[in-house]
Amino acid sequence: MNNFKNLGIEHKLIESISELGFENPTPVQEKAIPLVLNDRSDLIALAQTGTGKTAAFGLPSIQQIDLKNYSLSKFRVQMSTIILVIKDIYTKKSMT
Repeated sequence: MNNFKNLGIEHKLIESISELGFENPTPVQEKAIPLVLNDRSDLIALAQTGTGKTAAFGLPSIQQIDLKNYSLSKFRVQMSTIILVIKDIYTKKSMT
């Protein structure tokens, strides 16, 4: 199993997610994070609710924001779209 550092996540971000109790990436994160950090192609990840899909896209996207220059790092524009499965949300809501 990889850790977040091996996937390319920077130390400051690892410290933050560790404080939240996350030490190791989930399988979907192991596959998605390197692709989001290093590839320009689209990525669609399908996995059950609670498997870490949002973090799989969100962590590398946050890492690429350059707050000092108010732009995205590596002089490229990255657009990240995270689509929540409405069916899952609806199902959970209707069960309560």
